[in-house]
Amino acid sequence: MAFFFQEMDQLSKIIFYAVTSWLLFLVVLFIKQLLKGKKQNDDDESALGR
Repeated sequence: MAFFFQEMDQLSKIIFYAVTSWLLFLVVLFIKQLLKGKKQNDDDESALGR
C-alpha cells in the first residue's frame, strides 16, 4: 500500500495513517504480552527450583 502513497488523496492518507498506527499499536501490545508471558514462565520455573 505504501507503494501507492503518492497517488492517494487526503482522505486516503488519513485512513492509511490510522490503520498503520493501529497495526503498530497491536504489534507493540503483542510483543509486550510475549515478553510478559516469558518473564512469568521464568519466574515460575525459578520458584519451582528448576
